[in-house]
Amino acid sequence: MKITRSFLLLVAAMSIASHAGAQVNAFQAWEDARAIRRVATVAGKGMPEDLLTKMSNDIVTSLRGKQPGGTWEWAYYTREEAGKAEDNFGLKSQKGEEAPSPVELKGTLGYKVRLAVPSRRYLIARNRGIQIKRAIVEYTNEKGETVTEEFPPDLKLEPGQHTELDLKALGWNPVVRVWGFSDEKLGKNASLTIEIFEPKLVDNVKSPYINAVQQAHALPKAIDREDATEVRRLCDSVIATIEGVNPEAAQQVNALLARGEAPTADEIPARAAAPPAASGLDRTELNRKLQEIEDLLTGSEAERSEGMSKLHQLVRSTRP
Repeated sequence: MKITRSFLLLVAAMSIASHAGAQVNAFQAWEDARAIRRVATVAGKGMPEDLLTKMSNDIVTSLRGKQPGGTWEWAYYTREEAGKAEDNFGLKSQKGEEAPSPVELKGTLGYKVRLAVPSRRYLIARNRGIQIKRAIVEYTNEKGETVTEEFPPDLKLEPGQHTELDLKALGWNPVVRVWGFSDEKLGKNASLTIEIFEPKLVDNVKSPYINAVQQAHALPKAIDREDATEVRRLCDSVIATIEGVNPEAAQQVNALLARGEAPTADEIPARAAAPPAASGLDRTELNRKLQEIEDLLTGSEAERSEGMSKLHQLVRSTRP
């Protein structure tokens, strides 16, 4: 009966996945939530925090629906700072007609670039001004096009000053290159800070999965507290929200389960149908693998990690 129930729930999840947008992986999120719940039930205070936190974050990613070009189906970026890539560089003074060598900073995603001259070098030493001959930003926009934007040429910045460039579009894999010199004539370097500001990703409140995403966001804190009860509650909410996206299929499967019956191929909704032989496993072999996984989940941390890996492999093997 346990095997039948597990298979039917997999069928329902596949139905949900096919019902959702093409880029939303609701089945993966549903699978992860059930796996986290099972581990929390078995492990209690001994939950593998790093693994479960990563799976919780994967639930959010799966339900946001990543699109080609780096955008999302049910989330969007705003020009608010969510983090930044930054580094400090030493620029030497110019000798004769010497051309400056560029300094470079790479990021993953950005909406604004700042060039700043700190007041101090190494916390206590007085910094010097900088003469920026040229500064450019190269990035890929959401259409996959390579774009180059430039700061005004021949900028001079004194210690404590900065200049910013708001990019015309969100830039994926931005690269900032700066050619410049210290304005010190005595051969002493000046410190330049380059910053790439990363945009904030906000969930679309119109997403049918918004409640599941919010609950998944709360999972890492519950996992960190080793609050197994709260972890199970949050996972139940995630699972219920995902299954609710296709209530018709879920109701038909649940009605059959309540009667203790296994649905026939004709009774499973067409969109929910999955080839029973997709995994290549018979009932006996499936039961053996499930028992092996359950035994691993009750063992040491290394065994629990192995059990989670085997669980994912088994579930993936049942996909059509």
